[in-house]
Amino acid sequence: SSDVCSSDLRGAPIGRYLVIELVGRGAMGDVYAAYDPELDRKVAVKLLQVTDGGKGDIAEQKARLLREAQAIARLSHPNVVVVHDVGSFGERVFIAMEFVDGHTVTYWLHAAARRWREIVDVFVSAGRGLAAAHHADLVHRDFKGENVMINATGQVRVMDFGLARQAPNRKPGNSVSSLATLAQSLDTNSTIQVAHQRACDVGESLPGSP
Repeated sequence: SSDVCSSDLRGAPIGRYLVIELVGRGAMGDVYAAYDPELDRKVAVKLLQVTDGGKGDIAEQKARLLREAQAIARLSHPNVVVVHDVGSFGERVFIAMEFVDGHTVTYWLHAAARRWREIVDVFVSAGRGLAAAHHADLVHRDFKGENVMINATGQVRVMDFGLARQAPNRKPGNSVSSLATLAQSLDTNSTIQVAHQRACDVGESLPGSP
């Protein structure tokens, strides 16, 4: 299908990637499982919605999203989902990322009783990913359990930087989540300490935690 506004893009190409199925939908766009025929691998492709929002025309918004996606693609850290490619798809912008076969932290927290130390480890890993982003002058702006994945081996990945903004002066904004707001003004060690505290707060609230 050539209709870039359609959510049913199964079999359609987005860049070089062939859409398999829709796997998620958020405020900034849709996420598809897709196949990369050049490297013979499954990827996740996020198709970002471009709207003027009263802040400029579509071309300006698209150019901004492309710049931000390119900045995210330069970020390399074991606790941040890998971005393989960015590009245009009609009037929209796509980000091709590694496909994480696992569950969100929100699901993981409620799927079984967790010891608080397990939770601390997960949140510290996420904190390290956020710290790496902040070091690269990127603010996530939508950090939450649904945007952190844990794969089958326990590897933690922060994902969905679709709302990220470059912040050369590292000044917190109203739309940044409470953890990210604190973290962007702190060094890496302090960021991890914040993650520790948040994890402990969550752990103490869970049934069956010691």
